[in-house]
Amino acid sequence: MPPWLLRASLGRFAVAAAASVTLARARRGPLRPAWGFMDELVATGMKAHFARIEGRPWPEQRATFAAMAAPERSIRSVTFERASLGDRPAVWITPRDVSPRDEHTLLFLHGGAYLFGSAGDYLDLIARVACSAGVRAVAVDYRLAPEHPFPAALEDAVRAYLSLLASGVDRSRLVVAGDSAGGGLTASLLVALRDSSIALPAAAALLCPWVDMTARGGSLEQNEPFDVFTPSMIERWAETVLAGADPADPRASPILADLRGLPPILLQVGGAEMLLDQDVAFAEKARDAGVDVTLRVWDDCIHDWQVYAQVLESGRRAIEEIGEFVRSATRR
Repeated sequence: MPPWLLRASLGRFAVAAAASVTLARARRGPLRPAWGFMDELVATGMKAHFARIEGRPWPEQRATFAAMAAPERSIRSVTFERASLGDRPAVWITPRDVSPRDEHTLLFLHGGAYLFGSAGDYLDLIARVACSAGVRAVAVDYRLAPEHPFPAALEDAVRAYLSLLASGVDRSRLVVAGDSAGGGLTASLLVALRDSSIALPAAAALLCPWVDMTARGGSLEQNEPFDVFTPSMIERWAETVLAGADPADPRASPILADLRGLPPILLQVGGAEMLLDQDVAFAEKARDAGVDVTLRVWDDCIHDWQVYAQVLESGRRAIEEIGEFVRSATRR
């Protein structure tokens, strides 16, 4: 396994995490009955990583987050082109078997709690989704808190979407997707577009979306032993992003928005992750509002397990599902 791949799975503390998991499993068996060694290694390593960087200055947290990403040179199935989208830096990711002139497009909004992460940090995930779907993808670096608190990210997402339409991208061949905070941002983007009578994309894929900044208890506490965060982390992140704004603002917590009239949605969430309750509730509310929703709860998967497709077979299968959804939505 190349060093960057191990870092992408476990962060800087890979060796210590591997030793810890080996001893723990020998003593008490797997943390969850269905977990293999790598499932537990990823969850344990990433939990340790987030615990160690919690409270550090944001530039330092962002740097350590970026250090875990797969380097661009290691992703050989696609080509990359730096660009600007809605006056924000962006990158186009084109599978080598897809024409750069192909009109089928995926707009991807990355995760990172609205506080860290970038298009560059998620190139491996986006490239895998683009290849699975057989479409070009573009990822935008929306502004991050605390320097640019809510609703800066949503404003940038709207501008990026409008820029794609202005460039000639047909909304019927356009899908928006995002993971974690980017998934919540995708949901908020759909609502904002509908409210402004702007043509909606053909569909949206929400991967473990953070859709409720007011949520407390439930799976946030019950699944904390297995997932990579803690409830207190999520609360502090929300407070930092909102900077005094109301967490019940539907633009920040799209689960509280009117969801009528949204396009078809694929929502993937892990059965072992802390956001499980709010994601299931969001899917049910959207379905009750008449939205065509495909809810897929992946048993025993942690938050954003798709990101670890390099080492988790469940991540690779989830990406195949996303690719099939995008192809169907854009009539590939």
